[in-house]
Amino acid sequence: MTMNFSDADLVRRARSDLAAAETVDQFRRAQSILLPLDLNLSIKDTATAVGMSVAWVTQARRQAKQPLPPKKLSHGGRRNSIASEQEEEAIMRQAYALTDRSVLTWKTVKWDFGEHFHYRAVPITLVHHVRKILEDRRGRAVALSTAYKFMTRVAIRVFPNGRYKDWQNKELVLKWISLA
Repeated sequence: MTMNFSDADLVRRARSDLAAAETVDQFRRAQSILLPLDLNLSIKDTATAVGMSVAWVTQARRQAKQPLPPKKLSHGGRRNSIASEQEEEAIMRQAYALTDRSVLTWKTVKWDFGEHFHYRAVPITLVHHVRKILEDRRGRAVALSTAYKFMTRVAIRVFPNGRYKDWQNKELVLKWISLA
């Protein structure tokens, strides 16, 4: 096998990997690159020498030539975050400023019970203000559950108990706002 410039770099890297190999798998992968290029062995002979299949040696060589990009997280983390942590806290401060605890804002809701309609005054709570701010920020509808999760995520960072219900405790919230 004739070596070109990229193969020479690959051999250099494989030699350093061979010297630093801590597991059998790392050792075999380095050998699967070195044996065909240094000793002119075929892939079949390399597979026999390494003790693996031809397919394994071919795959190891292909992965060494074109390493895979790092895997993205499939769950957890903040990959779908609406805002940064600081922005989330600012949104909560804004929503709490809209919610006056002494004078609640009310909206009329029409309840349908078959042939009777009842109109009730329902308080607009903090979660509804959070939802409205998130909808304005994203430019589309946001589920109420998203607002609750948002509030819980911020509460975990800023309150000792870390529950969204802590937003109803005026003393805790005012203490948090005064610390910022």
